[in-house]
Amino acid sequence: MQRLLLAVLVATAAAAAPRRVAVTGAGGQTGQLAFRRMLARRDEFDPIGIVRNAARRDELVEKGVPSENVRVADVTDANAILEALE
Repeated sequence: MQRLLLAVLVATAAAAAPRRVAVTGAGGQTGQLAFRRMLARRDEFDPIGIVRNAARRDELVEKGVPSENVRVADVTDANAILEALE
């Protein structure tokens, strides 16, 4: 019975935690729209916006996007994406 209760508590906590989502192209028109919508739903999502360069990152931050949610990474490099999500 205790194991079942523990499993239920763990599952409930996991379901309640916002899902981390990588949004590539977060500095572009479509990517930015999706990224901002996820930012507005912080109870459901913990979005990380992936942009090509520091200039794009700075533009988003200047527009009010939290800096901790924007990362610079090459989308063709799987390791760079994984590092961006850590």
